[in-house]
Amino acid sequence: MGRALLSIAGMCAVLCGCAQVGPVQPPSAGIPAVVSDFTAQRQGPEVQFTWTAPVRTNDGEALKAANLPLRYQLCVWPGAANSSSACPRVLPLMGHADHAVAVAQLGAGGRGFVTVGLGVENAGGASAGWSNRVAVPLTPVAVPPTLETATPSAAGVTLRWLWPRQPAAAPTPAVAVIRDGAVITQAPAGPEGAVGVYLDASVAANQHYAYWLRSLAGSAATRVASGDSRHLQVDTADIFPPPAPTGVQAVVTVAGVELSWNPSPARDLAGYNIYLQLGEGPWQKRNPEPVPTPAFLDPRAPAAPVQGGARYAVTAVDQAGNESPRSAPAAAR
Repeated sequence: MGRALLSIAGMCAVLCGCAQVGPVQPPSAGIPAVVSDFTAQRQGPEVQFTWTAPVRTNDGEALKAANLPLRYQLCVWPGAANSSSACPRVLPLMGHADHAVAVAQLGAGGRGFVTVGLGVENAGGASAGWSNRVAVPLTPVAVPPTLETATPSAAGVTLRWLWPRQPAAAPTPAVAVIRDGAVITQAPAGPEGAVGVYLDASVAANQHYAYWLRSLAGSAATRVASGDSRHLQVDTADIFPPPAPTGVQAVVTVAGVELSWNPSPARDLAGYNIYLQLGEGPWQKRNPEPVPTPAFLDPRAPAAPVQGGARYAVTAVDQAGNESPRSAPAAAR
C-alpha cells in the first residue's frame, strides 16, 4: 500500500511539472501598429499622402479579420515642427494607403506650414497613436502653364506656352521646364495669357524627348510645384539644313581665286561647298569634298575675263548631309 501511494505521488509530481509553462498571456487587443513611413507630397492645390498599411498589431501579432477594416485619420498641427502630443484637429481619410486632400483643408492663408501625422484605428476604434510627423508648406501655386507647342529645328527644340493666372499670395512665381522628368531650366512668371518661349539647344539629333511644364511658387523649404501640363513628344530627326554662309568675298590672285566667308554657326557643321557661275551659265561645284574651314583657293578659275563675269557662292553642309541654300554671290575681282 505504501509503495502504491509513493508511485501515485511521483506521477503527480511529474504531471504538475509539465504543466508549469509560465504566466498566462492575455489575448492581443488587435490594435494596429503605428505607421512609421508616412509621407506627404505637395502637388499643386493638393497634398498626396502615402504609407504602408500595417499588417500586425502593436504587440506583434498578425491583424485578424475581426480587427478589420482599418480606418485612417490625419492629425493637423500648426507650424513646421510641432511636437504636441494633443491633436488639435482631426481629418478622416479613406481606408487605403494612398490619398490626397486639398491644401485648403489643412490650413488657410497661404503662408507657413502645418505638421501632419497619421493615425490608424481598428474596427473597434482603438489606435496606438500617431505616425511620424511631416511638415507641409501651404504656399499657393498657380495651375500649370498651357504648353502649346514643342517644335524641333536645326537650333534645338522650341517650347511655347501661355502663362496662367497667378494666385494673389504666391511668392516668387516661376515655371519649370521639364524634359524626360528632369528640370532643365526655370523662368520667372509672366502676366496671365502672355506667351513664354524657351529654346532647348542641348538636344541631340535623332532622339526622342518628352516635355512638360509646372508652375512654381516660393523658395527653399516653401517651394511648391503644380501638377504637370500636358506632355508633348518630340523626335529630333536631323532634316534641317544649316543657314547659308554670309560675307563671301572672291579675290583674283596669280594663284587663282581666293575665297573667304564668315564661319557657319551650325552645331553639327561638316564643311562647305563652293560653286562657280560663268556669265549666265549653270552653277558648277568646285570642290570634291566639303571644305572644313571658311576659306578656299580655286586654282581652276578662268584665266581670261568671261562675258557676264564669274561669280562664286558657298553653301554649308551638316553631318547628316543637309545642305544650306547658296550664299549671296560674290563677283571675282
